[in-house]
Amino acid sequence: KIDQVLPKTIDFDDLKRMMTLSSELYSELRAVVMIELMYSCGLRVSELVGIDINDLDLEEGFVRVKGKGGKTRFSPIGSSAINAVEMYLSKRPSCENNALFVNQNNHRISPRSIQNIVKKRALEVGVTVNVHPHMLRHAAATHFLQSSHDLRTVQEFLGHKSIKSTQIYTHLDFLELSKVYDEFHPRAKK
Repeated sequence: KIDQVLPKTIDFDDLKRMMTLSSELYSELRAVVMIELMYSCGLRVSELVGIDINDLDLEEGFVRVKGKGGKTRFSPIGSSAINAVEMYLSKRPSCENNALFVNQNNHRISPRSIQNIVKKRALEVGVTVNVHPHMLRHAAATHFLQSSHDLRTVQEFLGHKSIKSTQIYTHLDFLELSKVYDEFHPRAKK
């Protein structure tokens, strides 16, 4: 079996900088909301693109997501993301399109545009790693697993059909364990 490449993730401090507004620019707000939702809900870029305004239930704190294979799941939205979405919706230009994110022509935004927006936002706040949208999904899964220690819940959260897809995050957790072990265990090799 070929070794699986471990997904890259982003440092939480870098992520926080990407999700912090520093101006009142609409473009910055939209970027922050995209990042908040991808991280809060563990979304694939295609899932973010597919969200319509009526898929959001901000009162109950969830979003209906159209996942891989046409499967629908409901994902909880964290309070920071809810606040950001509410602010965004209050400033979003009105248009006929029900898509949550639209481009300047009022068409649903493309996955490539989201990739560019995420990359640009990372550079704006001084993040030195090459950030892409899927990295936000990996970060959400990794941080969720580190705090919950519940692989099955993370599987549901990500919308994975098979637990095997989710198990890669246990390898990331093991790497963290190894690092801590090497640093603090009295019998570790130095």
